[in-house]
Amino acid sequence: MKADRAELKKLLILGRKPLMLRLNEKEDRKLIDGFVEYSKTAGINIDFRDRGDLLLNMADFLTVRINHELEVIRELLNAQADFTRRIHKSPTQIEQQEQVLEFAARIGADKKQLKKDRQALKRWFGVDTVLERCKKRVAEHEYAIADKLERLGHISAEALSQDHRSLNREQCWERIKLEELIRKLLMYSGDHRVKIEAFKCLSLAVKVLPKQNRNTILRESTVTFIYRAAMASQAHHVWIQCEALTLLAEIAPESFLLALHHRLTNPEKDDDIFVRRRALRLLGVHADFHQAAEDLIPQIINDPSIYVRQGIAEALGMMLASESAAEDYKLWQWYTQLVTSDKSAQVRAAALFAARRMVASESLVIRVSDLLSEVIQKERDVLALKAALTTAVDAIELLYADNLDDHAAEFGTQLLPVITAVHQDGDSLVSRRYAALMRERIITAITPESRTLKLKLQQIVDNLSPGKSRRLPRAIIKQYGKQTIGRVLAVLSQYNFGFSVVRTIFGWKIIKGETFGFRLWRFLFELKTPSPDKRQGLSHTIGRRFKGHLRTPSTILSELTKTKVPGEPLYMGSESGWRPYLPLVDEALSCLLQPFRGKHVTIVTAEGTTTMKPPSFPPARWLAALKLTLKFSHYTDLRNWREGSNSKPEIYIKELRKTGLKIHFSPYQDSSGSPDLDPAVKRFFAIPLIPYDVNWVYRIRDYFFSVYENTLSDLAIFAGALLLFFVVSRLVMSRIAIRSRRKIELVVGGWGTRGKSGTERLKAALFEAIGSSQVSKSTGCEAMFLYAYPFGKTREMFLFRPYDKATIWEQYDLVKLASKLSSRIFLWECMALTPTYVRILQHQWMRDDYATITNTYPDHEDIQGPAGYNIPLVMTEFIPRNGNLITTEEQMLPILSAASARSNTSIKGIGWQQAELIAQDVLERFPYEEHPYNIALVVALAEEMGIDPDFTVKEMADRVIADIGVLKAFPPSHVRGRTLQFINGMSANERFGTLSNWRRMEFDRLDPMNHPETIISTLINNRADRISRSQMFAKIVVEDLAADYHFLIGSNLEGMMGYILDALDGFLEKLRLSTSSNSPGEEPAAIFQQVAKRQRVPTDRVEICSRLETMLVNLSITVEDVEIDTLVGKISELENLLEAHQIDAAIVEETINYIEHLK
Repeated sequence: MKADRAELKKLLILGRKPLMLRLNEKEDRKLIDGFVEYSKTAGINIDFRDRGDLLLNMADFLTVRINHELEVIRELLNAQADFTRRIHKSPTQIEQQEQVLEFAARIGADKKQLKKDRQALKRWFGVDTVLERCKKRVAEHEYAIADKLERLGHISAEALSQDHRSLNREQCWERIKLEELIRKLLMYSGDHRVKIEAFKCLSLAVKVLPKQNRNTILRESTVTFIYRAAMASQAHHVWIQCEALTLLAEIAPESFLLALHHRLTNPEKDDDIFVRRRALRLLGVHADFHQAAEDLIPQIINDPSIYVRQGIAEALGMMLASESAAEDYKLWQWYTQLVTSDKSAQVRAAALFAARRMVASESLVIRVSDLLSEVIQKERDVLALKAALTTAVDAIELLYADNLDDHAAEFGTQLLPVITAVHQDGDSLVSRRYAALMRERIITAITPESRTLKLKLQQIVDNLSPGKSRRLPRAIIKQYGKQTIGRVLAVLSQYNFGFSVVRTIFGWKIIKGETFGFRLWRFLFELKTPSPDKRQGLSHTIGRRFKGHLRTPSTILSELTKTKVPGEPLYMGSESGWRPYLPLVDEALSCLLQPFRGKHVTIVTAEGTTTMKPPSFPPARWLAALKLTLKFSHYTDLRNWREGSNSKPEIYIKELRKTGLKIHFSPYQDSSGSPDLDPAVKRFFAIPLIPYDVNWVYRIRDYFFSVYENTLSDLAIFAGALLLFFVVSRLVMSRIAIRSRRKIELVVGGWGTRGKSGTERLKAALFEAIGSSQVSKSTGCEAMFLYAYPFGKTREMFLFRPYDKATIWEQYDLVKLASKLSSRIFLWECMALTPTYVRILQHQWMRDDYATITNTYPDHEDIQGPAGYNIPLVMTEFIPRNGNLITTEEQMLPILSAASARSNTSIKGIGWQQAELIAQDVLERFPYEEHPYNIALVVALAEEMGIDPDFTVKEMADRVIADIGVLKAFPPSHVRGRTLQFINGMSANERFGTLSNWRRMEFDRLDPMNHPETIISTLINNRADRISRSQMFAKIVVEDLAADYHFLIGSNLEGMMGYILDALDGFLEKLRLSTSSNSPGEEPAAIFQQVAKRQRVPTDRVEICSRLETMLVNLSITVEDVEIDTLVGKISELENLLEAHQIDAAIVEETINYIEHLK
C-alpha cells in the first residue's frame, strides 16, 4: 500500500519545484486519500504497474473533484443570494440574527461553531461577518480548483506523452475530456486566477501533442475564444491574454502571428507591457516564427517601454543564437542598434547580456567580439559598460567550455587593448576598477599556463574554510613561480576571501581569509574610547594579523558604513571598492612585526603589485611598529581619503614611508610592454596630517543591592519557585511554538540590516498573487503583521508591544496565531539581534524552508559588532540547516557562503546583473521608491517556485502594502507662494541606506547655484535608546548631507545636539585653511569655497542675488525692472518693493529675514 501511495504522489508532484512541494504536502495526502476512496466507490480496479492507465484515472479523478468544487461554489453563491433577499425582508434584529445563524449553518458551520456564533451575536458577529465568511469559503474552493488544474495539466501532458496499450493520442485526449472542462472554466465569472490556471492546464496538455494534431484537436469555438483573448487588451485580465498568446502559438501559428503583429505594433499603456514582453519571448523561443521577425522588428524597435525593448533584445539574442537565424544580417543590424544606440542604458545592458547565447554559433563569434570591442571603446554609462565587460569574460569562458580554444584566444586578444584603455582612461573610477578585474580574468583564461594553474589552485582552496590553511605543493611553486601564482590567486579572490602564501620549515601553504589575534593598538584604542554601547561577551582587543609574504586580498569584504573600529576595509563609493592595492594599516604593522629578518611583502591585486619592505635593523622596525600602534586611528583616516577632501591622496603612503617602510607599486604591462597604470591609483603613491584626538576616560560602575525585611531562606524559596515557574513556562511555550511550526507547510524567513521589512511585504504580495493563505510578520516602522486567506486580499493588522519593545515571544504569539488560522505559509522578519536569540528563533522554533538576507551593512554594533565583519558573522546564525538561502549581499557574501556550506544549505547570490537591469518603467509601477535589489531578491525566490519573473514583478507592484517608512515622494503642495514636497525615507536608519536614498532622489545634484529655487530641509527622528545611531546620524548631518536646514524631532534631542556639536568640532579640527598646512597648490580660499558649497552656504553676492531673483519671480514681481544687487545691498528698498506689490506682511518679513540670514 505504501508503494502504491508513493506512486500516486509521484503523479501529483509532476512539474513542481521543491519549494512548491513543501507548500502542497497536506493537499497531496488529501488527494491520495480521495483517489483511493474514489476508485473504491467507482469500482475501478487500479493497476499501479500500468503508469498510463494510472495517469488517465488520476486525470478522471481530478476532473471529478474540480466539477465538485464548482458545484459547491454555485451552492454557496445561491445561498448568499437567498440570504441577501431574506435579510432585507427581516424587519427586527432578532429575525435578522436567526437569518444570520441559518445562513452560517448553510455555508458549513457545525453545531459547535453555531453555538459560538450565537454567543458572538452579542459582540461582533452579524450580517457583514457571515458574508465575509461566505466569501472566504468561495475563495478557498477557487484556490482548490486552481491547485487541481495545475496538477491536471501536468498529469494530462504526461498521459498524452505515454504509449498506451489500447489508446492512441486522439483517443487518449477524448478519454481525458480536458477541453470540455476547460471550456466551462473559461466562462467562470469568479476569481480570474481560475481562468489563468485553466489556460495553463490546456497549454501544458496541447504542447506534448504532435504538431499535426494541435491544429485540429480543439473545437473551433475554443480556438476562437483563445484568439479573441490574445487579441483583446481590455476584455480579459493581462495574464489571461498572455496565456492565450502562449496557447495560440501552439495550436494556430498563423493566428498567433496575426495577434503578435497586432499587439506589438499597437502598444498601450500600463499592463500591456507584460503582454508585449510575453509575445516577444514566444517570438524568440519558437524557431518557426523567426522569419516573421525580419519585418516585425523594425516596427517595434522603438517601443516606448524600456521593459519591452529589453524583451526585444532577449528575443533577438535567442533568434541569432539559433541555427535558423544565425546568418540573418537584418536581425543582426537591429540587434546592433539596440546595443549601441538605444537611449536606455538598461536596454543596452540587457542586449549585451543576450550576446552570451550567440557565441555558441561559430559564425557569430567574430561579430560578437567586434561589437563588444566597439561598445567597450564608446560606451560611457557604467551599467552598460560593466555589462559589456562581463559579457566578454563570460563569452570567452563559454568558448573554452565548448573546446573552441582558438576562438577564445582570438576573442580575448582582440578585447584586451580596449579593456586596457578603459582601465587607464575611463570616465568613471568604477568602470576602471571593473575593467581591471575583467582584464585579469581574461588574461588568466587565454594564457594556457595560467588557466591550468587556476584549475589546480581551485582544487586546493575550494573546500578550505576561512582562516584555515592547506599545503601548496613545491612542484607548483617551481613550475609557475610566485608572480604567476599571485596573479592567478588574485583572480580567485576577486569575489571570495583573500589568500596568503606562507613559507614554513615544512614547505609552502595557502591560508584562506584573514586571521585575528591580540593587537596592542586595539587594546589602547578601547581604553581611550569608552562607551556604554560596546558589545558584551566579545573580545575588543583583536585585530588582523597577516601572515606570509605573498597576499591577494579580496576585492569585496569591506564595510559599507564606517564602524567605530578603525583600520577596517572601508567601501569607497567613488571606486566601488576599498582600494585593496593600498595596504591596510594592519598589513603595514604585520610587515613591521616580522620576527628575525624583515622580508618584503607583496600584495597582488588587479591593479598591480604593491611591495612593502620593512627596515632591516630590528629596533627600527620595532620603533616604526610602535608609532603605527600609538597613532593607528590617525593612519586609518589618512588611508580612507575621499574625493573632495582638502588633503592629498598620497599623504598615507608618504606617512608610512616616514616610519621606514619602503613601499612601491608596480603596474602590470600591456601587450605592447607599456605600463597598464591607472592615474587614479598612481596618485596614492607620493599631505597635511589629520590631527589625532585621544580622550583618556574610562568609568567603572559598581552595581549592588541590599535585601530588607525577608530572611535569606525566604528569599531563596521565593527565587527558586519563581525560577522554576519561569523555566517550565518557557519550555512549554517553546514546545507549543515548535508544534505550531509543524502545522505550517512553508516557512520563509528574512533578515538583513536594511530593506528586510520591505522585502517581507514584497513576499506577502507575491504569495497573495499565487493565492496561498499566509501570515506575514513584517514590523518595519510599525509593529504589525499581514494576513490573507486563500485567494483573499492581504490585510494589515497591528501588533501590541509592551513598552514598545520587540521580544522573541512576539514570534511565539504569531506562529501560534498562524497555526490557528490554518495558514499554509508563514513569512517572518527576524527582529532578534543577539546571536543566542537568533539561534532559538531559527534553529529551534522556525527551521525555515527558505531564508533571505538582504544585506549585512553595519548597524547595532553594540550587539552585533563592533567591526563590519562581525555583522555577517552574527547573521550566519540565521542560515537554516539543510535549507536554502537567497541573498543580495555582495561585499560579505564569502562569509555567508562559508557558513552555508557548514550548514549544508544551498546559497544563491543576487547581484547588480539582476537588480540594475530591472526596467525603470517597471520600478515606477510600485507605489513608492522600492529598491531594485529587494525586488530582485523576491524574483529569485519566485523562480525557485517556478513562477515567471514577469508575473512576479507585476503582481508585487500591484499588491504590495507599503510600510509607513518607505522611500516615497509625496505630491507637491502649494502653500503661501511656495511649492512644498515631502520625501519620506524614515526606514533608512544607517549611513549607507541614508546616503543611497539621498542619491536616488538626486539631492546630491541640487547645487544651490544651479538650482537657487530649491531649499533642502531634513527631518531627523532621534531615539533615546539608540546612542550609536544618534552619533552616526550626527556625523552624517555634519559631513554628508548638504542641506539648508535640519529639523530634529523625537527623544533625547539635547543629547543629539551634543553629538552634532561634537561631530562639528571633529570636522573643523581636521579642516585646515592656513597655507602652511596645505599641500602645494592648495589655496585656502578654494578649500573654503568647497566646504561652503557642501554646506549650501553662499560665498559671494551672486548666489544671494540668484536666490532673491527666484523669490521675486515666484511672487509675480517682474525682475527686469529691478536691480537685484541693489535690493540685496539695501534691505529697506526690498521691503518697499514688496509692500508696493501688496505682498502679505508675513511673507515680507520672512523674505527679508532670509536674505539677511544669507548675507
